[in-house]
Amino acid sequence: VVFNKRLEPWHRARDQAVAEALEAAGCRVQALPANALYDPEDLQPIERWQRWRARVRAEEAEARGLRVDANVRSGIPKAFEHVSGFGSYRFFHHALEELGSPPQPCAAVQRLPRFPPAAGILSVALRDLGYGATSGRGFTSELRQQVSCRTANGSDWGAELCRAWNFGEAAAMARLQVFVDEVLATGDFEGRKRLRADHQGTSELSLHIRLGELSARTVYWAARKRRERTDQKLFEEPQHPGPARANATFLRRFVWRDLSYWFLSEFPTMPVTSLRVQYETQVWTGTQRQLAQWKKGCTGFPLVDAAMRQLWATGWMPNYLRHVVAQTLIEYLDITWKDGLNWFDWTLVDADVAINSFMWQNGGHSGPDQWEFVLHPVHAAKSCDPEGAYVRRWVPEVAGLPAEYVHRPWDAPP
Repeated sequence: VVFNKRLEPWHRARDQAVAEALEAAGCRVQALPANALYDPEDLQPIERWQRWRARVRAEEAEARGLRVDANVRSGIPKAFEHVSGFGSYRFFHHALEELGSPPQPCAAVQRLPRFPPAAGILSVALRDLGYGATSGRGFTSELRQQVSCRTANGSDWGAELCRAWNFGEAAAMARLQVFVDEVLATGDFEGRKRLRADHQGTSELSLHIRLGELSARTVYWAARKRRERTDQKLFEEPQHPGPARANATFLRRFVWRDLSYWFLSEFPTMPVTSLRVQYETQVWTGTQRQLAQWKKGCTGFPLVDAAMRQLWATGWMPNYLRHVVAQTLIEYLDITWKDGLNWFDWTLVDADVAINSFMWQNGGHSGPDQWEFVLHPVHAAKSCDPEGAYVRRWVPEVAGLPAEYVHRPWDAPP
């Protein structure tokens, strides 16, 4: 039996119990970490970073003609070495260098043996489970009220969401091919075009990874095999002049994902408790009414409201807008990151507790890599939706305004 194990730490005991039960029944069992590049339990990034730093220090010393101890040259770190940049991309990236490239995805299964009918295993069809036809049953009263605005009694509350997505492995592979050919290869993901909300500038593959229709390794290697370079850059880097690899930024996203899973493995309370524990006593002045307006897309900031309405309708919004709405909640409404994380966890079709809690903590300044920037909802709109096409689609109240005022309707002449 081969299965993809869940990487959240609270599922380990269950997966281990399943494996032991199957082995006791005479089955050979193999569990794979399909939702990440590496198994978080095998990473040991602190130790690997310390060995990397020791080797770099030895190389720098030898380059200056200094004598280097054999232990240092072999990567043995100093005792109690300070870990620089703990929780950052750079720290984790250097730690992974010792592991080498992540494994290639497994080959597709060509044939499955027939299951013995005598085994007596009962099963039901997916449609018989009733998913997507709850009419709000099981929702909180607040969510039930929001659902009732969208659906009639007995109707499928997820109909609008289903229209927005093509599900299944075939659809996922098709979207992957379109992304690497039309977005990644052209360099659009490396520059400012990936921030645009008014056209498809991101991969839109997170749903398929979340549902297991694509593995993280499949997407990673499909992107890594591309060799295109581009002059498009989000920021100019004097230390790296000339064209950049068109897949560099996209590949970094997978390092961030694995870093978040490692953090969740080490800190299982990350979704509910500040990693910097002093932030647990922070006083937030935002109100429940303001939180409700943010959820419904009624803050008065057109870009924020468009993104939140898209989230409710389709279960998704572009990555850049996730940063914008998060910072609006935290920095401008002064509401805890925990409320934002809970809403994202409920509404996102690609909800991933590791990366979501890691990023919300960083946005709330309690995470390991605190954000030291603020995205203003109007200034951000001018860069990601310059003509207002995205906002007009989701916020019809401002659809008639010219581009000059569509993101700040309060300044529009009467």
